[in-house]
Amino acid sequence: MRQFGMIQVVPPNCDYDTRLHRIKLRGRNQENWVAFHTTFKQMWENRGDNIVAAAQEE
Repeated sequence: MRQFGMIQVVPPNCDYDTRLHRIKLRGRNQENWVAFHTTFKQMWENRGDNIVAAAQEE
């Protein structure tokens, strides 16, 4: 943020779903992956809603 003239702060912890890190693909040929990843796809498509806004440095 400093490179854009904004005040750099410590960011809050990232909110992520631990289900993504526990996926085991072995033996899951019949899984509907489109349905499984719908929530994560929506988060990605709405990424513009999470743009950081901060005060300008003086």
